[in-house]
Amino acid sequence: MNSDGFFVLLSLLIALVAVFFGPLIQLRIAKRQIRATVVSANRQAWINTLRDTIAEFISLTRSITAKSPELKGYRDEAFVKDINESIFLQSKIALLLNPLEDDHNQLLDLVTKAAYSAKNSREERAYMFMDRMCNDIIALSKSILKKEWERVKRGE
Repeated sequence: MNSDGFFVLLSLLIALVAVFFGPLIQLRIAKRQIRATVVSANRQAWINTLRDTIAEFISLTRSITAKSPELKGYRDEAFVKDINESIFLQSKIALLLNPLEDDHNQLLDLVTKAAYSAKNSREERAYMFMDRMCNDIIALSKSILKKEWERVKRGE
């Protein structure tokens, strides 16, 4: 076989390999892109849900704490409804967080303490304590949400 025949055969083999492996590589790349898109969309939805739930929880616990000193107990039906709603939101936040991440566990601890303090507060100064606690929840939440948003931007 002369060198021209060899190059023709080599060209045909390269073309055959490209025809066979090209679509496989494209399929693999497409699967990765689809997965990254789905994961990013789900993470973005999770971020939105967690942010909204925490904001609602903070609003409700501050309201409960503000009402609590004047009610002196759980006789008021609206107050009991607010307590039940705060328990629901606390549970929802717990289910949204990852128990394997330290900052998520710290946030859950703060939320749990805030919920307990709100429903058991009976003093005027409890509102100032709740305000500090809510500010801590907001600060930690912002840190967690920023970290997760960076993951979304990277397509993770």
